[in-house]
Amino acid sequence: MNSLQKSMNLISNILDIDQSIDGQLYLKEFIKNIAQNLNVKYALIGHPIGEDSNKIHTDVVWADDKFIDNFIYDLKGTPCEIVLTGERVCIHDSNVCVDFPDDQLLQDMNIDSYIGAPVISKNKSGISSILVLLDDKPMKDREFFSIVTEFLALRASAEIEKIHNEERLKFEVEKRTKELNFANQKIFSLNESLELERSEIKFKILFENSPIGMAMIDYESGNFLEVNKSFQESIQYTNEELYSLSYMNITPSEYEEQGLHQIDELNNTGTFGPNEKEYIKKDGSSYPIKISGFSIINPDGKKVVWAIIEDITEVKNQIKNQEIMFHQSKVASLGEMLGNIAHQWRQPLSLISTTATGTKLKKELGILKENEFFENMDSINEKTQYLSKTIDDFRNFFLSDSSSQIKIDTNTIIKKAVSLIKDSFKVSNVEIILNNKNPDDLLYCNENLLIQALINILNNAKDALNLIDDKDFNKYVFIDVTKENDFISIEIKDNGMGIPLKIKDKIFEPYFTTKHKSHGTGIGLYMTNQIITKHLNSRIIVENKEYIYEKKSYVGASFDLILKSSL
Repeated sequence: MNSLQKSMNLISNILDIDQSIDGQLYLKEFIKNIAQNLNVKYALIGHPIGEDSNKIHTDVVWADDKFIDNFIYDLKGTPCEIVLTGERVCIHDSNVCVDFPDDQLLQDMNIDSYIGAPVISKNKSGISSILVLLDDKPMKDREFFSIVTEFLALRASAEIEKIHNEERLKFEVEKRTKELNFANQKIFSLNESLELERSEIKFKILFENSPIGMAMIDYESGNFLEVNKSFQESIQYTNEELYSLSYMNITPSEYEEQGLHQIDELNNTGTFGPNEKEYIKKDGSSYPIKISGFSIINPDGKKVVWAIIEDITEVKNQIKNQEIMFHQSKVASLGEMLGNIAHQWRQPLSLISTTATGTKLKKELGILKENEFFENMDSINEKTQYLSKTIDDFRNFFLSDSSSQIKIDTNTIIKKAVSLIKDSFKVSNVEIILNNKNPDDLLYCNENLLIQALINILNNAKDALNLIDDKDFNKYVFIDVTKENDFISIEIKDNGMGIPLKIKDKIFEPYFTTKHKSHGTGIGLYMTNQIITKHLNSRIIVENKEYIYEKKSYVGASFDLILKSSL
């Protein structure tokens, strides 16, 4: 059974609830079914409260196979805080306690995995509640949990919206009962009607208010039968125009083979996707989508396909912009590396030139001894081998695959980074001091990306030290490597007086720089942060530190990279 079929079966089981119950009782059955079907220890729904919505008040909590009393907890420093920024799903399939050390609730409950999704509503913030699943074991199928939780959050939004509507309606009824008996009867009649049409209204709320495009398509003809607002706004056709089209009319020809494969999937499994493709807008332009769906038989006996169509234009643009920034970062690194090559080549080239000229002169004067000739040739060969190795080092840095990952010890990767910039540090009179307490510990990472991040931080430290106009000032950069549990810390700190507090929170912003535009692009530290947090799935901590070295007190910036070790 594929992932989507598995998801659909689970969702069907979760939503198998007696339609005669509603409100809080419905939510309790909904949460219990989620926990039991997904085999998680905790499941809850809560809503933001307090000043600036900085706390969560739970509405229903399932824990250890039973309901428990509701409670209030602070959002600050929790994964729920990230969910309520508007992301659809925040998932930490393991080690969530490590990722959020300040979340005391996670620590007390010994939580290992977490997934949360915002429950969208029509209120001003767009988020009325939050759906959270937690477990004391890892969530093995990240994509499965993400898809199912996102769909369940959409489903929950309809029920919560109805609860809110019913609460507001109840308030109005109670308020006006004594004064407006006729109105009370009318509202009662409306409630009876709403109860009879409960299933249809729930679906309509979910369908119309979903932030993701949805469409019902005729299985035989491929024509659109129903579309929601989100899809209609993305494709730019009116509903009436779409109902005269099939999905094939808005699909570029290069996706014909993919479409045939989707039909085969539907025939064999009843589901398809998720797949990435493009749709053509009314103005002729195309936009990227992610699409999945399933087939059902309508009450009228017609076979239809329900498709979930997500506009991923913004995601694609973010990827494209990041690729551009990576290229800009490489170009900026190339300029600095050319300077480093010049520094590393200057002395060997001078020695080769001096040795060759001296040998030639002695030969012309007839005073060149045979053993001296061979010694000079060996010296020239030694220097040329050094130059050749330098070329290989820089070429490997710029041409290595940015997607591959290998196991590499901390000592090797730090020495490779330092070898590429050591001569420019020497010219700037900056001493690099390495203190590696675990030189043989292994990292599983992309070597080239980590080296680029280390070089960016080291060059930033050198630039800060170059601003100190004091010939008697000893300039240092310290690289301290330590290990704690399953994490390796590579801390790089300097004695360059630290980062001004007014810019400390801006240093990872793209194109932010305090240097003259001819000396800085403002993308070095931004790319370092992207590499560490996004590509290496690790953390970076920046702070100013006071410390003592050789009985002298110093202040400087500290960049601490917290990387997962390879056991």
